[in-house]
Amino acid sequence: MWASEPQPFDPMEQALHQAYAQTAAPDERPDYHMVHEYPLDGRPPMMTHVFADASGHRIVACKGAAEGIVERCHLPATAQAAVLEVLTQMAATGLRVLGVAHCPAPPPTFPDDQEDFNWEFVGLVAFPTRPSPPAPLCSGSFTRPACK
Repeated sequence: MWASEPQPFDPMEQALHQAYAQTAAPDERPDYHMVHEYPLDGRPPMMTHVFADASGHRIVACKGAAEGIVERCHLPATAQAAVLEVLTQMAATGLRVLGVAHCPAPPPTFPDDQEDFNWEFVGLVAFPTRPSPPAPLCSGSFTRPACK
């Protein structure tokens, strides 16, 4: 949730906020405000948000393409293989899967590139994929000539 927009408009980000509200105790969102944002960037893409509370404590979180998040966290080979296996299984069922990480000890200044944080893997989040709605049916006939 911390890598999502504070006021989410995207259904996926709304779902992350809703899940956080249902599971976090206490809800720390009112105590923090976003102080820095890194846009969706990189190959594979990721995005990062930095939040701080009144005392200056910072939360740095990212989300993005799961393979890229796993790679940026420098997991041991066995852990990386296990996560990628779970990712493959989840994706095979049609889920959209994102990786999530945080920086447990943020540097005193923001790096120029979000990839320069010391990322720690948090986990995977999955969402059902919904096909786009079908195009509306056209009324009328396609067999009548348009021009005479």
